[in-house]
Order: sequence, then C-alpha cells, then structure tokens
Amino acid sequence: MNIQWNVVIWYSKFLAVIVGIGIFVLGAYIGSFYQKSRTAMEIAEGLKGKVALTVEKKVEQVYAFNEKGNIKNIASGDVEEDEWVLIYEKPGAPALTKELVFTTSSSCVIDARAEFCNTAAFEQGQRVWVMGSINGEGIINVERLEMAGGAEM
Repeated sequence: MNIQWNVVIWYSKFLAVIVGIGIFVLGAYIGSFYQKSRTAMEIAEGLKGKVALTVEKKVEQVYAFNEKGNIKNIASGDVEEDEWVLIYEKPGAPALTKELVFTTSSSCVIDARAEFCNTAAFEQGQRVWVMGSINGEGIINVERLEMAGGAEM
C-alpha cells in the first residue's frame, strides 16, 4: 500500500466535518456550564450586598457575687486612700457590707459605656450593680460595676 498524502479521499472530508461539528458542540456544552456558573456567582455576589450574614453570640457570664446596692468610700480621710464598700440588703439581713477591690481588669459601665474603673468618678451613696468574685477573706474582686446615670436600678 502506497500512501499519497496530497490526495483527499471523500471519507476524510466527511471525517473532518464530523470532527469540526463535534468540537463546536463540545465548546457550546462547556460554554453553557461556564455561563450557568457565572450567573450563579453573580447572583451570590448580589445577595452578599443585600443580606448581611451575622452570627451573634451572647455570652452570659455567671459571677460568684452579683448584688445591687449603694457604694461608699470608708477611707479615713487621706486623699490617697480609696476603700470602697457596697452596702446592700438581703431578706432577713439588712445593711450588709462587702469591701470592693478594683483591678486593672475591672470594668465600669456608666450610662451604657464600658470603661476602665476610675474610682474618682464615684459618688458617695451612688446606686450600683456589682458583679465579681469573692476571695478567701470575703472581699469582692470587682469584675464589672454598672451604675445608672441618675436612674434607679
């Protein structure tokens, strides 16, 4: 058998047409999937702008000491002394007092703003809500102190 490369046989033309049509159909098929995925991405991008997905996590902390009362500075009068106590009531035991210790991690909430506890801003007899832990001596390590700006708690 002698192959003549410059001679085109009828079935080679037919085969070329079939291969060309096949490539066209395959390209259209792949293109349709590309267009569908692109449309889906555009829809997803549009939804991102409209719907803000947020997850809110509410953590409710449990404190060993959690009482409402009035605060008073019982310092002897020296300017540098700062001995605050909470005066509060419980059923059957009125006028209980607990000494308060403020640390750098203590948080004071004044008019719905949490900030560092500056005891110089406290007023004698101010109504507060104290949350914290009790050490071995019965002293309260204040973790959070909330005070209302004039409103009754």
